Amino acid sequence: MDIRGRPYTANRAMFVIRPDGSFSLALWSKNSGQAWLNGDAVQVAEWYQTCYDAGLPVNVQVNDGLWSPAAPALVSAGSQLAW
Repeated sequence: MDIRGRPYTANRAMFVIRPDGSFSLALWSKNSGQAWLNGDAVQVAEWYQTCYDAGLPVNVQVNDGLWSPAAPALVSAGSQLAW
């Protein structure tokens, strides 16, 4: 699937809403691990819809306890992720 003009291969996705009001799309891939794509609510919803339309299992999680701002897979909406 294509998100932000980049191809991604993933086997599931999650729309994450954190207590601080920020939003992310978490992508999991058996080969590449986990990636976090940060954006505003509309951007993340569009990416989530792309995942849903591609047939991925998707869910929404509020207050993700696994999220860490220091996580190495964390990227911002303007960042490039080598995947």
